[in-house]
Amino acid sequence: MMKNAYTHLLENARSLFAADKTHLPPLDGLRAIAIILVILLHLVFYAQYFYPNSTQAFFELPPAVKWLAKGTLGVDIFFVLSGFLIGVILLNEIKSTNHINLFLFFKKRFLRLMPVYFFFLLVMVGISPLLTDFLNTNIPLEFEHQANQHSVWTNLLYINNFFIRHDQVFGTFHTWSLAIEEQFYVLTPIILLGVFKFQMQKHIIRVLVAFLLLYFALRFAFIALGSGSIAAVTGEAMRKEINGLNILVSEINHTQFSMFYDFVYDNLYTRYIGLLLGVVAAYLYVFKLGELKSFFGKQTLSAAMLLAALFVSVFAFLEPYLLPKGLKLATLIEGNFLFSLAIAYIILVVAVPGERPPSILSRFLSLGFFAPIARISYSAYLFHVPVIFIVYSLLFHVTETPFELILLGGLVAILFTAIVAALCYIFIEQTFRVKRRSRILPEA
Repeated sequence: MMKNAYTHLLENARSLFAADKTHLPPLDGLRAIAIILVILLHLVFYAQYFYPNSTQAFFELPPAVKWLAKGTLGVDIFFVLSGFLIGVILLNEIKSTNHINLFLFFKKRFLRLMPVYFFFLLVMVGISPLLTDFLNTNIPLEFEHQANQHSVWTNLLYINNFFIRHDQVFGTFHTWSLAIEEQFYVLTPIILLGVFKFQMQKHIIRVLVAFLLLYFALRFAFIALGSGSIAAVTGEAMRKEINGLNILVSEINHTQFSMFYDFVYDNLYTRYIGLLLGVVAAYLYVFKLGELKSFFGKQTLSAAMLLAALFVSVFAFLEPYLLPKGLKLATLIEGNFLFSLAIAYIILVVAVPGERPPSILSRFLSLGFFAPIARISYSAYLFHVPVIFIVYSLLFHVTETPFELILLGGLVAILFTAIVAALCYIFIEQTFRVKRRSRILPEA
């Protein structure tokens, strides 16, 4: 038995680096880039818990560095990828059987996501008091951080994003995106079954337009509702200078940001655009593959659209620093709509098979460097925040500026995040994962 267990773990470890024919390498590349963006952002974001006044210095840096503040777009990449991958799984089943086995689908989702998430929450319930005690003792603020271990039940039910940020278990704030994805996993099969049962796919453009209009209506409605509530609670309108990197400067900044976060930032109904566009891309991939191959065969047009998508993707990171402060493209990019649309197009470009040779983009995203990062990305996403807090706490007294903390602590935190994530992948994720026979796409 011991020998079998050892062999099993060895196979799990080898799978980190072995070629996997069930995966499309370019999509692994996108997933790896997404987790890298999120971790780099949080190295900057969580430095303010140790140096609350670090924002001004950061935003005085050149755009080549401060684009990291838009690392939140990594979550949007995750959303589009999740929408696409789950959409392909569900739509292929509908295409083959005109049905979805909901029990099997939810079983696979549970075994894919929950075991390592349970372990993560167990760890956080144990260490969140230690983290908050350190911060409250060493970093004087107008308010105290709360551990909130009693709120862990909201994480277990994937409804933590319905609770205001500073009432959640400390160090688990980033799991709002996991709650959104789980809510998406619950609703999407039911919605797709309804669409096909009532033959609404025959009017797919109208259905898509309806979901888009609903999205923008909900975004602007909750922005207005949140603005009113913020003014009522704090006695003043949302401060224009507040951003994710200065929320600890004062209690009012913290309260206003937490309320904005709660009303607009971390809810499925105000963030589903990326997931929706991923599902739309999946629909085209499953039901319109021939038309897609024909379109991508028109190299001039498809290449021009790819350049446009790449431009939008890059511009999204630099837009706050390149456009005049008074110029806002809210009606077009609200909730990262254009960015998510560009990512959905890029996914189709690299996923649709054809006679054309692989593009430079596809070859880049297929680099072997990305594969192991993509495979540990889920565990890395879970654990990178507590690892950053622990490393920053240990190095805080030997650094004098937030930049020293970010550079030194960042290198250590990235290394230890990779180690922790790899161990979780080998001992937990691979142990519970349901193997798939499909050789089309990477596992969602």
